[in-house]
Amino acid sequence: MTYDGSSWSTPVSLDSAGYVGEYSSLAIDSNDNLHVTYYDGSYHNLEYMTYDGSSWSTPVSLDSTDDVGKDSSLAIDSNDNLHVTYLEEYPNQNLDVHDL
Repeated sequence: MTYDGSSWSTPVSLDSAGYVGEYSSLAIDSNDNLHVTYYDGSYHNLEYMTYDGSSWSTPVSLDSTDDVGKDSSLAIDSNDNLHVTYLEEYPNQNLDVHDL
């Protein structure tokens, strides 16, 4: 959703295949493209999508090893490189980082 200063837009469903969207994180790059990471609870994966100003990409699994992707935090550096941290809950309970 976006806020234009007086009202919010209508929500858009990005992914509705199963139990998805928990622990999401949003970042905006220097070209105003949106980037989203989130947890896919159906498959226990870390998922990623991007919006180029006209349409959303198909979801991509960034990590699908065991149970990963909870508590994701997405950041974009000054060169528009994306970095995401997230919880690898099983089997190790590690904090992982993934560079895109």
